[in-house]
Amino acid sequence: MTTTSQAVLGIDVGTTAVKAVVVGADGSLILVGIHYPDSLEDAHRQIWQPAMAIAAIGLWLLWQWRVSSATTSMGNAGGD
Repeated sequence: MTTTSQAVLGIDVGTTAVKAVVVGADGSLILVGIHYPDSLEDAHRQIWQPAMAIAAIGLWLLWQWRVSSATTSMGNAGGD
């Protein structure tokens, strides 16, 4: 089980990571829109939409791995 403070920390870290990816995407899309306006829609649909999905899945998998490894290590703390 995770404590409330661990859960809040996880939410904060996850939210910050997602926002960082969004800021990077926005910045690159602004630059694409300025320098290559005809490619803006392609960059949005073919690069950043899949990248956001991959980032979200990757963050979820990282969280799942951390939670499962913490649960396993707590289960071994009692000794055999």
